[in-house]
Amino acid sequence: MQKTSNVVAYDEQYAMVIARAITDLNDKSLNDTAFIQTYGLSKGLNVFGNKGKEAALKEIAQLHNRNCFKPIDIGTLTKEQRKKVLQQLIFLVEKRDGTIKARSVADGSKQ
Repeated sequence: MQKTSNVVAYDEQYAMVIARAITDLNDKSLNDTAFIQTYGLSKGLNVFGNKGKEAALKEIAQLHNRNCFKPIDIGTLTKEQRKKVLQQLIFLVEKRDGTIKARSVADGSKQ
């Protein structure tokens, strides 16, 4: 690499390395990156309407049908047990094909 005043000249080998690095970075960023907007349940329902509601109900139905949770009467829990209860969060996203997908997760911030 030679620098004369404000002009920088690269030799052929150095230029090939830089070109390869730029190409690799461009390929990685375009192929490995997904630009998806995720919405919480209430905002997602406002954005997606009935499609969002159907997706959320489908996610809850899957959890219910697979017996993931056992219903407990909250009146039978002590104050200490109630403090330890984890809330369920539901997020909605629009997939590339236009369908709406819901994901249900436990709010682990209390753990």
